[in-house]
Amino acid sequence: MTEIAETAQFIFGSIGVINCFVLALYFGLFIKPRLKEHIILSMLLLVLSIRVLKTIVYYFYPDSFLIPILLPLGITSSYLIGSLTFLYTAYFLKWKPVPKVYLHLLISFVPSVFLITFFPFEFNKNVWLTYGLSIGFLFWAVYLIKSLWLYRNVKYNASNNRIKKQDFNWIFTLQIMVAIILIAYLLSFYFNSVYIYSSVILGLSIYVLLIVILKSKKGKNSIFGQQILKYNRSKISIDDSVAIKKSIETIIAKPEVFTNNKYRLEHLAKELKIPTAKASQLINETMNSNFNDLMNQKRVTLAKTLILENDIYTLEHIGNKVGFASKSTFYSAFKKFAGMTPNKFRKTHQE
Repeated sequence: MTEIAETAQFIFGSIGVINCFVLALYFGLFIKPRLKEHIILSMLLLVLSIRVLKTIVYYFYPDSFLIPILLPLGITSSYLIGSLTFLYTAYFLKWKPVPKVYLHLLISFVPSVFLITFFPFEFNKNVWLTYGLSIGFLFWAVYLIKSLWLYRNVKYNASNNRIKKQDFNWIFTLQIMVAIILIAYLLSFYFNSVYIYSSVILGLSIYVLLIVILKSKKGKNSIFGQQILKYNRSKISIDDSVAIKKSIETIIAKPEVFTNNKYRLEHLAKELKIPTAKASQLINETMNSNFNDLMNQKRVTLAKTLILENDIYTLEHIGNKVGFASKSTFYSAFKKFAGMTPNKFRKTHQE
């Protein structure tokens, strides 16, 4: 590789890391409103920048005093990139049931804690670079596959047509970026020259992501949290938000409410004595959900109880009884919140 090419790779890769780090700071500290998915995205961009920074330093300055610090950090980042991609996909696409962030992060940290405890990097560099790195890439790949499965499941689920096309484009582009960086690292096991290209890929990917975000106003608003602009005339205090959230939970928990398929968001807002837009905002921001999902989740919970307790009821009858207007919406919601169809649920618990 010529000196000019290496210099270009170093500069472009470094710019990519800096841009990635700046975006991480923006999503983590400055975005308004700051939702849980923004925090997860910030963490993902941060660990990606650390991982690629390690690559740049290790490739260009293998004897640097930073290596004993950056190598363990970079390998640890490999454990987290996949799980954070999965968590961000789940929260951004409003997947139900919502994954427990702390649980997946804890699982991702276990290998690193094990290595630090029993194989300190200072005396076991080879262990980190072989077993540690391989396990990191395995975590990365498994969680990435889960993310892609979740994306496909949500996109082709008829009950999720409320999600905009721009949002699907954004999340898929992010997943592809993470996948290509992983592939570059895996190929480096066989082709050493590919190793440094992960930094170039990160640099290119950041610009591609920005283009996808800025391509449409709707996409920009949903990703950067600017959807709050439409509520500027009805701002809600924190205390009011907490109180109204409790009221929403209390009202929707009533069987006569969630089993009534004529009950709409407008009715809930009227009971709360707030505008419909404000009710929608509160559900989205404080409960990370929407009105239909809250209602359907309650209905599916009751449907599961009725299926277990009443063998004589048909599934269609149970669906109507708990508040679903049609068989298709019942089956779609049941699969979304129970993870299987009503038929399979009944058969599973009859065995």
